[in-house]
Amino acid sequence: MNESKAKSNLLEIKNKLEENEVNYWLDAGTLLAAARDGRFIPWDNDIDLGTWEESCEKLIELKNDFERLGYKVKYNTFIISLEKDECPINVSIYKREKDFAVRRSFYKYSQIRLINSFMIRLAFLMRSSYYHKLSLGHSDEIVTKIAIIFSKIRHRIPDSIKQRLDIKHEKISTKQICIVDSKHFNSSEFLTFYDNMYPVPHDYKAYLVARYGKDWQTPIKDWVTERDDQSVVIES
Repeated sequence: MNESKAKSNLLEIKNKLEENEVNYWLDAGTLLAAARDGRFIPWDNDIDLGTWEESCEKLIELKNDFERLGYKVKYNTFIISLEKDECPINVSIYKREKDFAVRRSFYKYSQIRLINSFMIRLAFLMRSSYYHKLSLGHSDEIVTKIAIIFSKIRHRIPDSIKQRLDIKHEKISTKQICIVDSKHFNSSEFLTFYDNMYPVPHDYKAYLVARYGKDWQTPIKDWVTERDDQSVVIES
C-alpha cells in the first residue's frame, strides 16, 4: 500500500464522512498505526475504519459521492469497502448487543456460496431502501435480480421475518466475531495522524489491549487476525 496515496485517500474519506455527519473512528490496524507509530504500518495492506450499524443508511446514500471521487464501492452486511489506487478503505460495521459492540465476518470459501450470496443481499436490503442502487461485489446476476424484486416489497415484510432472515444469514455465513466493550465506541477521543485530527475509540489504549494484548506497542509482522486478535471468537 503506497503511503502517500493511502494518506490522501484517508483524508479524502474523512472529509466526506465529517461533511455528512457520519459517525466513524480509526479502527484495528490503522488505529494501531496512529497510536503506536504515527504512520501506516509498512506491511499493512488496507485502511481500517469502524462505524455503528445505524450509520449504514448515510453511507449508502453517499455511494455516488464516493464513486465520483474515484472509489470502487462494495457493501455487505458486515463491511463497506472503498477502494482507489490499490489502497482499500474497509469500514467495519458494529452492532450493539447489550453492553458489547459486535463485528462479524463471513467465510471466504463456502460450499453454500450461492445461498450465502442471496442471504447477504436479502439481509442487507431489509435494512435499506437504497439497495437497488448498490453493487455488492458479486457476479451471480440471477441472485441479484431476485433480491432487487424483494427490495421493492420490503415495506410489506413484517419485522419478525426480517429479524429471522438476519439471524439465518449470520448462522450460515459467519466465521469470526469480534466482541469488545461498547463503551469504546459510545464516545470518541482524537489522535493526530499525518497532521490531521481523527476520531478514535474512547480509552483507545485499553481498546488496543483488548484487541492486540498488553504488548500492543511491540510490532508483530506476521499478525493473523483469526489467530492473534484477542477480541475474536471463531465459530465452528
